[in-house]
Amino acid sequence: MKYVVFHNEEFQLRDSQETAEHQTVQLSELEEIPVMALFYETLPEDDETIAKAQKRTSFPWCQRSLIELDASSAEQEILIQRERDRWIMLNTLSITENIFTICQHLKKIWPNQRIEFFEEFWFLIQSLLGTQELRIIFNDAETKNEKNISLVHTALFGRNIPQISKGKDSDKVVLDEFQKFYSLNTPQVQEWNEQSKQLVITAGIDKGPVLIMAQTEKFSPLQLAILKAIFSGLQN
Repeated sequence: MKYVVFHNEEFQLRDSQETAEHQTVQLSELEEIPVMALFYETLPEDDETIAKAQKRTSFPWCQRSLIELDASSAEQEILIQRERDRWIMLNTLSITENIFTICQHLKKIWPNQRIEFFEEFWFLIQSLLGTQELRIIFNDAETKNEKNISLVHTALFGRNIPQISKGKDSDKVVLDEFQKFYSLNTPQVQEWNEQSKQLVITAGIDKGPVLIMAQTEKFSPLQLAILKAIFSGLQN
């Protein structure tokens, strides 16, 4: 289980299975490293770069005494998982409290700013599920000229910051595989594998297909209920 410790002004990448070893990494690298949590005793005050990174990484930043990390592999993993579970629960509570405002904001940008909509939606799902990998596939309108508007399958994917791809055949194949479920709009779990941590959910917005593919440690009925509430609030 990989985690990061900020110590002596260094970001140290560690593994709970190799407690004596660590690798120094740059702050910018944290956006693409699959870690479960970051621990620190103190952070530099008024550091905008670190403050921005805290918002862009899909793992908790935890203020902890480093003495607590001088433990066995099993104890470290319990501590890391406990902090991660707490972080996901706080995210869940925040989304629940603000769900009306979130949906109203997203509905405003849905008709004319489809990519911006799904970028914000991607971060919302990442926060709700605490994903290590997240891919969202949907159809986007592509205008070639005033009279020629076509749909192109589009994907947003990544660990912490979404990348975009358009028109990939592999995305179309996966999207079409679940075609009969999208018109229902309501999120439906097509696959949840506790061993591989793979989650596949189909849903729709105004009968347009939305496919969510994630790698996440846990998936609960509460998270599914909130996801259903989000999609319900996005329908016209």
